[in-house]
Amino acid sequence: VILMDVMMPEMDGFTACRHIKSNPEWESIPIIMVTALDDRKSLRRGFESGANDFIGKAASAIELRARVKSMVKIKRQYDSLAQLLAFREDMANMVVHDMRNPLTSIIGYSQLLEYLPLSAEDVQDFARKIISEGRRLSRFINDVLLLAKMEENVLRLNLSETDVASLIHKIGRAHV
Repeated sequence: VILMDVMMPEMDGFTACRHIKSNPEWESIPIIMVTALDDRKSLRRGFESGANDFIGKAASAIELRARVKSMVKIKRQYDSLAQLLAFREDMANMVVHDMRNPLTSIIGYSQLLEYLPLSAEDVQDFARKIISEGRRLSRFINDVLLLAKMEENVLRLNLSETDVASLIHKIGRAHV
């Protein structure tokens, strides 16, 4: 948080505020302008220059601490949100990349089937590869949807009693 007087010797607070807010590294830092000015025109000028709050010079220490504490809380929330948005953007880029690989294979094999004279064995091989990549893409999409449901707390478990020994026996017979 920056506490800044409006009336300063070399540069007024409005100009200093505009300079601070024009720098991308500093634009999210909250600025509280301390001023003896109390007219609406000065307040408007301050907000237009990028100030987040105003406090009069006659303000008490309690009020000053409360305003600073409030701005620090807002700044932390802003930083947390910015970090979350950056993470989501990275995740979206990874999802697109991971979906593109099997899709590229599906399109490539499909084009080969369409344009090349192939033996029946080659056609079956390409068809198996297309099916395999399609299933891979489907599993990935299902995983992404499951993750989204988990994030939104929409995923609900349906608990039921199960005979584990019987289940293991069925699985064992299926793999024989």
